[in-house]
Amino acid sequence: MDREVPEPGRGISGRTFLAGGTVLLLFVALLAFIWVLRSDTQEADRSFWGTPTPTPSFKVLPF
Repeated sequence: MDREVPEPGRGISGRTFLAGGTVLLLFVALLAFIWVLRSDTQEADRSFWGTPTPTPSFKVLPF
C-alpha cells in the first residue's frame, strides 16, 4: 500500500482544471467562429457595422 491516496475534500487538481478550461474555451471559440462564417455566407448583403437588413426584434447581435 505504497500508493498516495488523495486527501478527502481536495477536489480536482489545478492541472486538470486548467486543461478542462482550455478545452472548453477552444470549443466555444470554434463554435463562435463557425457561427460567424455560416451567418456571413447566408446573408452576404449585411455588413457587420453597417445598417443590417430587417431582423426580428428579439435578435440583439448584429450577425
